[in-house]
Amino acid sequence: MADAPEEFPKKDGPEIPEEKDDAAAKKKAAPKKKAAPKKKAAPKKKAAVKKKKATALTRGRDFLRKNLKDADDDVVATDGDLKQSRPHIPSGSIIIDYTIGGIPNQFGVPPCPGYPRGRLVNVYGQESAGKTTMMLMAAARLIKEGGTVVYVDWEHSIDLAYSASLGVDVEDEDHFALVQARSMERGLAYIMTMARAGVDLIVIDSVGAGVPQSILDQKAEDEGNMGRIGLAAGIWSNSLRKLKGIISRTGTCVVGIAQLRKNINTSGYGGEDELPQGGLAWRFYSELRIRLKRIGTEKNVRYDAVTHKKDKVATGMKVKIKIDKSKVSASQGKESVFYVTFGEGIDDFRAVMEIGLSHRLVKRSGAVYSFAMPNGEIAKSTGKDAFKALLHQQPEVWAALHQAVTAKLNAIPEAAHTVTLVPEVHEDDFGDIEDFITTANE
Repeated sequence: MADAPEEFPKKDGPEIPEEKDDAAAKKKAAPKKKAAPKKKAAPKKKAAVKKKKATALTRGRDFLRKNLKDADDDVVATDGDLKQSRPHIPSGSIIIDYTIGGIPNQFGVPPCPGYPRGRLVNVYGQESAGKTTMMLMAAARLIKEGGTVVYVDWEHSIDLAYSASLGVDVEDEDHFALVQARSMERGLAYIMTMARAGVDLIVIDSVGAGVPQSILDQKAEDEGNMGRIGLAAGIWSNSLRKLKGIISRTGTCVVGIAQLRKNINTSGYGGEDELPQGGLAWRFYSELRIRLKRIGTEKNVRYDAVTHKKDKVATGMKVKIKIDKSKVSASQGKESVFYVTFGEGIDDFRAVMEIGLSHRLVKRSGAVYSFAMPNGEIAKSTGKDAFKALLHQQPEVWAALHQAVTAKLNAIPEAAHTVTLVPEVHEDDFGDIEDFITTANE
């Protein structure tokens, strides 16, 4: 067995430790460091809410709220439901309602099928064109629904018996008042006060018949002198500006009736030959202007006691209605025709019957007119007059036909014709019309 190799002799001197062992020794000797505590996670910052930049309108509104008393009272709310008809008063005629604003708008609803509440309406035309009858029919319909009407008769020509025959309850003092003012100033005092009180409908018949107090106070030697040119027109110009602000808040509809008069100022240079009474103020301030024109006379065979035989006599008239101005619907320029029966008023039965014939709701076979009721029954009669009489005598047939025709025209339902309640009025609300009262008392 071979001898093991001889180890090299160690040198004298200090012993050099091995590096590996020294490093291990240091590691053992070094004190253990404590583990650093874990830092808590910082809470997430909420996303900064961007402040909406104030517009010029907002800044101006805020300033006015701080510095102007009741600033918000002058601002109109614009968040209303556009899919509803504006507040209105039915005319009592399906033709007139449809012509004024019964054609559906972009929202699919009739914008204003009737006289608009809180607005001025100007109705004008030649004499005996049905203007007074048209407004008495509206008054009759409104009073039946519980509304209030003031009729300012400056012409002193309203016949109570005729008004009653059209359906106006002339004896109901809580809902109807006939005013025949002695002067223009006294009439305006009534108009302003009743508008402030919130009366539903005020009819002025006519705007050109009111006589200023200065004319009434003329001496005998001054009789016939017309006074200052444009005196009445100037009074209307000052009054209508104030009246519009009042009725816009109370919802009163003010209708001014006017006749057409020859325009003497054309001077051969053209222009309109006829102008309505009341000056230009009614033209500018009215939101709705309606022109009536008589275009025909209706005649029927009637017994004449004078000749003791049956003759054709005038029993009614045919009237064309035209919308010359409208800010309540897109009906400007629209024309329609309705019928007036003397002593009875607007013949809505005939209008509904003719619309029914146009839409084949009423069928005609020879001289026989028939209408199929919703319950399956057939209402029929021979002859136009006989069928109209049937509608008079059988309310259920009339109601069914009227509803069917209304649906065809896409007009507003009967239930929506209810009267808007009038806000409570306090004594302080009449303060801004004291000048009219003072003027009228002088």
